[in-house]
Amino acid sequence: MDLLKDLWDFIKPHLSLIGLVLTWVGIVLVYWRRRSEWLRKSFFNQVNFSLNYVEDGRLAIRTLLETTASQVWLNTYGINKVFKAAQRTRPDQPFILLADDEDMGFVKRAVLNVLSEKFANVFVARSMGLPVKSARFVFAITFENFPDMRTRKFRVLLVEAENLKRLFVETPGEGELQVSEVRHRDRLGVLRAMHEIYVGARPAEKAVLGEVELGLTA
Repeated sequence: MDLLKDLWDFIKPHLSLIGLVLTWVGIVLVYWRRRSEWLRKSFFNQVNFSLNYVEDGRLAIRTLLETTASQVWLNTYGINKVFKAAQRTRPDQPFILLADDEDMGFVKRAVLNVLSEKFANVFVARSMGLPVKSARFVFAITFENFPDMRTRKFRVLLVEAENLKRLFVETPGEGELQVSEVRHRDRLGVLRAMHEIYVGARPAEKAVLGEVELGLTA
């Protein structure tokens, strides 16, 4: 006890200085982390919701929403699980995949909640008997990991379900799906993997996909 008292008596006069030092250490660490993320173009805290479809024979990629991981998964435990899964992604395996089914369900439900809020007016309109148009969309949570990517972040890839079924079905006389930018060729590979999983060609990976109903008021 005497040792602890002596230690406290020594520290007490310097508490304000210690607090100031710790504050600056925290500021430096945050700056270093953000600078490191910028240099690597790897933004672990960003989540991009991306709509993918074909327009005039080309792959179109449009952002529906961009937010932070903490706004999607809310719970620190869940965020840490997702971050660890992101570190395991590879060029040939870009999907966030958790070994525990309940954890995977939690991660996908959080995405559903964000999308449901984004399109809440559709469900309100339907409940009032107003005309709406809706469709089923398939989604996958990714942390795409390709050498030529400009930025790396979590991406929720959305494709209308019927379009996904047809996306990579070969049609005689038709050429390969085109892309507007070379870097989008990597996305074609991810969408092809989603197609194969959805149609049952890769059933073991079915857990990476989720489905959601989205729509617009007519």
